[in-house]
Amino acid sequence: MKRMKAGAAAKAGRKKTGETDEKKPDRLGVMVGAVATVLAAVVTGAFALLGQGKEESASAQPKQGPPKELVQWEGAYVIESGVSFSVGTGTGVPPKDEVSEHDDEDSPAGDFRLWKEAAPRPQLAAQSYGVGALNLTAVGGGRLTRWVFDGKPGRDDCAGLLDRDYRTVVQDVEKGDVLCAVAFSKHILRIEVTDDSIDEVKTRLTVWEPRVAVSRSPMATSPTSFTD
Repeated sequence: MKRMKAGAAAKAGRKKTGETDEKKPDRLGVMVGAVATVLAAVVTGAFALLGQGKEESASAQPKQGPPKELVQWEGAYVIESGVSFSVGTGTGVPPKDEVSEHDDEDSPAGDFRLWKEAAPRPQLAAQSYGVGALNLTAVGGGRLTRWVFDGKPGRDDCAGLLDRDYRTVVQDVEKGDVLCAVAFSKHILRIEVTDDSIDEVKTRLTVWEPRVAVSRSPMATSPTSFTD
């Protein structure tokens, strides 16, 4: 009888122990799950940082705008009557006067020339002769015209006007005039007349760099056509 009770007790003990073993957590599974969770968090964080880096890199890149106006030279310049001047040949090089033995009837070397036109003969004896008019002309195969619109023109403004206006002479140049010009070398110029006298005009001259080399005379094609 005692043996039967002891065997029953042993079975009961084994049953309880088995139930207890079934309820124990699987340590290996828990560890694997924890490692997987950590790895997932690391990967998610890495992708998040990578995406943020791309956004910051894209926002840090400067936006492309219109091409800058490349000024080759800008400053005060006096244009004398009967003297031609040429555009400088490089950045920072000012225009230069061209010494010529030709008289006003000829076309001396250079890009532009200021010449004095004699005053017309008076109709009345009491009328003053005056000092005549100062005219500026493009003598080197370029173009020249007066800016008649509001505001001060930039390089593209002058280029657009010169592409439509084929004049080469501006008559009666005087203080306050703003002229647009293009030389044979395809330099665009803005000539702001700050003062005028009998034989010269004082200017604020801006020379912009050309974008392409000259291949033929601008009289045969548009001198303001550029290839970027």
